[in-house]
Amino acid sequence: MTPSYLNCLCEWLSAQGHEALHARNLPDGNRTSDAYLIELAQTGGCLVTKDDDFVQARLVSGKPRQLWPVATGNIDNISLQPLVEQMFSRVQAAISACMGQI
Repeated sequence: MTPSYLNCLCEWLSAQGHEALHARNLPDGNRTSDAYLIELAQTGGCLVTKDDDFVQARLVSGKPRQLWPVATGNIDNISLQPLVEQMFSRVQAAISACMGQI
């Protein structure tokens, strides 16, 4: 998954009525600390990530409360977007279900 895809995903999420920010659009850009990103997600957002660091943090500390880990393997971006769109309602339901477990 390339950074350009993550920008496209943010735009698509915004078009679906969700607030979405890419880390590069934050004041410290891609150097934004993990702690700050987790704090942003704690205010009601969902952290979408391809990085395992956030998955490990969630397992250890329960933070961020809402996490969408995206593991895509070798799929190209053109093939990935339709899958995201097709599965998005299931992803939303899973994230909401996990919220009740915290």
